[in-house]
Amino acid sequence: MDNDLLTDQDVIWHYTSIDALTAMCESENTNLYATLSSFCNDNEEGKGLECFDSSFRDDISKKLDDTIKKIVKDFDSNEGEKGYSAKNILLSGIIGGIIMGVIGAALAAGATALIAERNKKENNSFKDKIAQMTKNIIDEYDVFVLCFSHQGDSLPQWRSYTYNGGVAIGFSKKELVDKLKNTYKKKYDKNGYVFFTENQTNGTENYWIAIGKCIYKKEDFQKFFTDTIVQNILEKTDFNDSFFHQTGTQLEKIQENFLDISKLFFVCLPFFLKNESFISEDEERILIIQKKERRKETVKFIANKPRIKTGFTNVLDLIQGIIISPHGNKERNRTYAKYFSSVSNKKFSVKDSKSPYNGW
Repeated sequence: MDNDLLTDQDVIWHYTSIDALTAMCESENTNLYATLSSFCNDNEEGKGLECFDSSFRDDISKKLDDTIKKIVKDFDSNEGEKGYSAKNILLSGIIGGIIMGVIGAALAAGATALIAERNKKENNSFKDKIAQMTKNIIDEYDVFVLCFSHQGDSLPQWRSYTYNGGVAIGFSKKELVDKLKNTYKKKYDKNGYVFFTENQTNGTENYWIAIGKCIYKKEDFQKFFTDTIVQNILEKTDFNDSFFHQTGTQLEKIQENFLDISKLFFVCLPFFLKNESFISEDEERILIIQKKERRKETVKFIANKPRIKTGFTNVLDLIQGIIISPHGNKERNRTYAKYFSSVSNKKFSVKDSKSPYNGW
């Protein structure tokens, strides 16, 4: 195996059996499949939403508060001339509204102290509303996971995922993302995380695809989630002079935008948090998220697990390289891998693992 391929952070590795490799490559109509999250080996999959406790609520509130205060600093200095108080409008109405929007409640259009006080009382139930949102997500959506690793020759992963022998298949993350861009509408692309939505003729978005690295520490996930929400609210909202003179209808439009952003992240991001016990896997993953009502039309039971197509066809020509597991029938597995390389347009390399493992 070329050392450059093993050290290239764009190359991500999928550990699997030789039978799965054969299924991927035996015809042009094959596909990469993602597995329903509840059938994965981490029984805490999707538990990221449990991080949204009261301290996390306070962190989101403070971050939004501090960030938007900076944006309206110039407006505050001119509030007397303009005949309105940007500070009162923002801090009494909009901040509370944004936080409420993040958890699926209404974004208050008013800026009076009375409305602000009402929002303050409603915000005290943040934790309850998060719990309700979590329940709604669990009730409405299936999340399917396709796992990769940035570690191409990892003994713990050979033991976990190829215990009867198998391979690690290398793919280019950039190439996978480019393939998705050609099929789906991109919704978010920052810091190595890319989210897409299915193109619906009626404008409804009930199918998402996300790709990114797993996070293994709760505090890192909370910071990432908060920064992501704030960043997108600021990017999607034009905080200029006219913002403070918008009508209720216009504010409703902003509300819809905030809710759209929030729903996407609340559904997707929790599935990038994994238990710290798995940190050595250095995982990159692709998520397929869809309404449960679509199970009959899209889900197949393959190798004893419910799976869904990810949309990557002609898998053979996406492979960058293959590493043969250190145990199992290495000669047979090597023969299969070399054959697939010979009929691939890339003629990828096939090498044995360097792990001295008998697999007894």
